[in-house]
Amino acid sequence: MLRFDRQPRGSGLDSRGKYSLDARFGDANISMPKHSAISLRVTDDVKAAAEKAAKARRVPVAAMINDLLIAHLKEKGYLREDAAIS
Repeated sequence: MLRFDRQPRGSGLDSRGKYSLDARFGDANISMPKHSAISLRVTDDVKAAAEKAAKARRVPVAAMINDLLIAHLKEKGYLREDAAIS
């Protein structure tokens, strides 16, 4: 039986189960930031409009929605203007 003390190279996970670049770039000790996911359902028309708008901006739909949400939260005072956003 094969046993790995670490994830196999190229898996994207380090020995702690965190996503990192170590698997591809040796032990560079560079970790990718973690992000939370939000899932939502929209009508077909809203989805098509979001895809069209994102294509016009040349960004993925998720990035466009993220930018719109951040702008709204800052405008309404729910998110500080100097919040670290990546």
